[in-house]
Amino acid sequence: TSIKTGYGDYPNAKAKNTYRHGIGPSIDGLFTQSNLGIVTQMTIALQPIPSYYTMFVYFSKNEDELKTLISTIRALKLNGVYHSTTHIANKERLEKPKQKSPAGPWNISGMLSGNKTLVKAQKKIIQSQFAKRGLKGKMYWITDKKINLLGWIHKNITPIKAYIVLKEAVKLKKGIPTESYIQDLMQDPGATSKNLHLLQQKQCFKWISAVSPADPEQV
Repeated sequence: TSIKTGYGDYPNAKAKNTYRHGIGPSIDGLFTQSNLGIVTQMTIALQPIPSYYTMFVYFSKNEDELKTLISTIRALKLNGVYHSTTHIANKERLEKPKQKSPAGPWNISGMLSGNKTLVKAQKKIIQSQFAKRGLKGKMYWITDKKINLLGWIHKNITPIKAYIVLKEAVKLKKGIPTESYIQDLMQDPGATSKNLHLLQQKQCFKWISAVSPADPEQV
């Protein structure tokens, strides 16, 4: 049996690739999140490449800042200040074995992209909200210009440990696939999405991503 979701089951429907829910109920998840069926066609909405972007990275000052970080990020996203995925990781998640890093007890990163004037305004709001809520950790803003400069220094003057990590993080937030997170998760520099066979792995994962509401107490 073949099932077409959305408006796909209506002959010549112009909106079949526009509004995924159709007249409902939306049952996409039955197939994309399980083995109940085989997905033969899929529509993916693409965004235009932004004219400007800046990634922000924040290293918390202490363990207790996590609750405030969660409530701050939640407020910023609900108010439409930025829309990217927010990555949150503790110090152990970011540090390599026997290698120190500037990471704090908790660390977050996000991306602002689009019109340069708008991005700069969003940046000011984020900085203002972090200061207003008493977050006293270190925040860095990473642009293409800074990544290219770090790359030149890394190659021609002295190796910069944070360069590779930042470069891969920027790629991920731009929507460019990267294998570095698989390699970090499996603790195997040779691991890729093509040769990854979970049942053959001898070691456990280094970290997991927990699912939680954006509520400080739940987190």
